[in-house]
Amino acid sequence: MEYREQGINKQNNFQRAIYILLSIGIVLVLTLCMAHIIGSKLLVFAALFGILACLAIAFIRNMALPMLLFFLPWMALMRATPQSFSFFTFGLLLGCIIGVLKSGLHVKYYQILGVLSLSIVTLIAKMMHGYSFSFAYIAFLMMILLFPTLMGEMREHRYSFFHAVVFFSLGIIIAAFCARYFAFFDNIARFIRVDSYSNITRYSGFYGDPNFYAAQVSAALCGCLVLILKTASKRHIALFCVLIVCLLYCGLMSASKSFLLVSVVLLLMWFGQLLIQRGKVEQKVLLIIISALVVVYIASSAFFGDLFDIVLSRLSNANNWSDFTTHRTDIWMDYIDAIFSNIKVLLLGNGFTNIKLNDVGSHNTLIQCIWQFGFIGAPVLIWWVIGFLKEGVSGLFRSKQLLAALMLMSGVFVSWLAIDVLWFDDFFLLQAYVICGLSMGYDCESNELDTRFNVH
Repeated sequence: MEYREQGINKQNNFQRAIYILLSIGIVLVLTLCMAHIIGSKLLVFAALFGILACLAIAFIRNMALPMLLFFLPWMALMRATPQSFSFFTFGLLLGCIIGVLKSGLHVKYYQILGVLSLSIVTLIAKMMHGYSFSFAYIAFLMMILLFPTLMGEMREHRYSFFHAVVFFSLGIIIAAFCARYFAFFDNIARFIRVDSYSNITRYSGFYGDPNFYAAQVSAALCGCLVLILKTASKRHIALFCVLIVCLLYCGLMSASKSFLLVSVVLLLMWFGQLLIQRGKVEQKVLLIIISALVVVYIASSAFFGDLFDIVLSRLSNANNWSDFTTHRTDIWMDYIDAIFSNIKVLLLGNGFTNIKLNDVGSHNTLIQCIWQFGFIGAPVLIWWVIGFLKEGVSGLFRSKQLLAALMLMSGVFVSWLAIDVLWFDDFFLLQAYVICGLSMGYDCESNELDTRFNVH
């Protein structure tokens, strides 16, 4: 009994610490916004180093993933200038180093073989093409080697998927509204991209592309939808309803067609999971009533009405499949033709070099994988991804929560078919996010692990 009480006290202390760290993180990002607005370099660097210190504490205390997800939507603003490297990437690399040191320099064989194989393939490709090295190239290889060790903290079972989803959602929502309402300040506008044409305006938070921004919102949204099915707490249901409405609003601000389509699919999958899962009838009826009220509110709200009009206007302008995909299908075919017409690219890729065909990205992570690593290196990267995800999906097809698990993976990975996520920290963090959701779960009342969504 005494041992159990000590464990509960230890867990409660951890819960307090992680929310204190979240509060500090919110203060730091708002301070960073203010520092950029007033143009104070000293205050900007103070906020940036404060964020690094906050992340360092999170890495040491096994709170890394929730805090990294909170800061991820702020990555573009975490710079001294729009052209400089993001302190977020520096912080992530710092965390990887701390994680390896904490593990006693323990790395798994797939991490070592993955980085060695990709290094050999990319070095040969760079020599054949005459390409130089870059910080992004070195950082990517370091992440291949070290990132899985950092995420070993999930085995400590100190936080749950609940923390990851809530922290990620809050980071997105706060960043989206700050970017929207601080955009008229010149020093903030430098970090923000707003696409305006005809009667259409597309916002993307502090990200440089509306589709990358929408992909993050989709990932957070599917996490909320999964977790609202797992709780019997009315307090948590209310929290997730508020987060879902806010995330839908943030996502629709991007006027992304893919976000609308992914959201509809996720909602249909959610409703299907609600109907088939076991549980109290009263709980199902409550969720159906709440979802109906949310739909009525969104459909009748003027705030959402204007956003739906913009997305529908984009959809109505599509006269063929190419228009519907914003000419992505044409871009994909151009890349495929370029890959198969060059034997060096076909076999070895471009050595993870930021080379764009016709100065346009491939807009597809799978195509980008072949473009960068060729048919020799791409299977190595896929093998590494499988090794990383294996811990979370090993029991997936034996799980009674298969539809919920597929909903989570769809909300995260489907968007990658329309963006080049390989170049961004999202590539690593959102895989960890999926593993967290598949393997951890939570119990609202006790903050202990809930095996109802544990797929092992």
